[in-house]
Order: sequence, then C-alpha cells, then structure tokens
Amino acid sequence: MTARLGSKLVGFCNVISDGLTHAWLQDVMVDPTRQRSGVGKAVVDLAIDEAREAGHEWMHADFDDDVADFYYRTCRFTRTNGGLRYLPEDV
Repeated sequence: MTARLGSKLVGFCNVISDGLTHAWLQDVMVDPTRQRSGVGKAVVDLAIDEAREAGHEWMHADFDDDVADFYYRTCRFTRTNGGLRYLPEDV
C-alpha cells in the first residue's frame, strides 16, 4: 500500500500472507514531515480492508515500543504474546 501527495511518496506498508486466513503488516513508514497527519492510519486501514476482501481473518503486526500507541489506540490492534529470535548469533 502506498500514500502519495501528488507524485511524492509520503507513506507505505507491505502486507504478506499465508494465502489463507493470516496476513502480516510489515514496514509501515510515513515521511517524517507527514507523521501525525493520518497518513499512517490511512495506509493501515487500506491494508486491513484489502486483506479482509482477500478473505483473511487476522492481521498481525510486529512493532517497537515507541510506536505501540499508534497500533493499539489508533489502529485498534490487540496485545498478544509473541516471540523474537535473533538469528545471526544463533549458533
């Protein structure tokens, strides 16, 4: 999904899926000069609408603590447990 202001790219995200019921929201990015203007929410909402239309039942998102408020309050994601494994040092 992309957001443009004229010809300028001001936001985007990627969505991947298992082809069945789960979709994953990745790399939500908004131009720093456009943050807190609704661009991020619009991109996420479009991603959710497209995933729903494709028949997906769940949208997953991983994110850092500094943007948690955006996902929980603005985009209405629910807190869940998850795991993270750093692979380069996994010997």
